[in-house]
Amino acid sequence: NGSAPAEKLIESDANDVHPRFSPDGRHIVFSSDRTGNWDVFVYTIETGDLFQLTTGTQVDIANDWAQ
Repeated sequence: NGSAPAEKLIESDANDVHPRFSPDGRHIVFSSDRTGNWDVFVYTIETGDLFQLTTGTQVDIANDWAQ
């Protein structure tokens, strides 16, 4: 709800942009250049697991969760 101080969830030197919470609040989807290309990743808040969803040479930007 924004009342607590911001907390860094993922330690990285990469550019991580466009974060979006999942509808259930358990995951965050975002775009990152951590692979040398802009790809989409999902971070699981409870476990700290990070999954890469896209690969390739095209620029992939996380827009929002599908409803």
